[in-house]
Amino acid sequence: MRTDLWRACAQQYLAPHLPGSWTVSGSLLHHSQNEWIICALYVSQYSKANWFTVERLVQLLPIPATQLEGPFFHTLTNGPENEPLVVPENVELAAPVMTRVLNIVQAEAMPYFKSIATIDGYLTEIWERSHSAPANFYHLEKICYILLLKDDVTGAREAFLRAVNSPATNRWPEAANKLKKRMSRVMSLAESSPDLAKVLLREWSSESWRNISGGTLKPPD
Repeated sequence: MRTDLWRACAQQYLAPHLPGSWTVSGSLLHHSQNEWIICALYVSQYSKANWFTVERLVQLLPIPATQLEGPFFHTLTNGPENEPLVVPENVELAAPVMTRVLNIVQAEAMPYFKSIATIDGYLTEIWERSHSAPANFYHLEKICYILLLKDDVTGAREAFLRAVNSPATNRWPEAANKLKKRMSRVMSLAESSPDLAKVLLREWSSESWRNISGGTLKPPD
């Protein structure tokens, strides 16, 4: 589905019927719940296919990003009908398929977004991921920053040390060096002033949002 068609369909058939405030930025239909975490929906379509899938994404914005990043990606199902979601010819003819999409989103995406779209909810999910993959330094970076947002400098320091000393850093030295430099900068600020660390994380959030959406992140209500 073309981006312009998805944007128009999402704005007309989905946004008004979802709980809270939803809007379209770039290719994302997203909930502007807070400045740290974005919950979004977007479409994916194989080349030359006449059908599409709806993707669910939750992204922690303080992690500097130039594109949509996980780990919380998920492709929604095709609903009870289990029939492909056929790309409509235009917005006017999109009502039947978008009604199906709305039902799928309400059943599968909204409950998950509700559970993960807060700092505490995201922390619970990323802790679970980290427990199953303890050497993953990207999970530990997310834990570190969230704990700083919760004013837990001691916990953040522990996550930082686990990340930079992870055995996986020897397997991916280039990525690990970038992460160490980034996390060291944040923790250096946090040790002297947690508020200064939050300023930096807020800057990174805004930059990440500009990169993945082409827009400006609105401040929380």
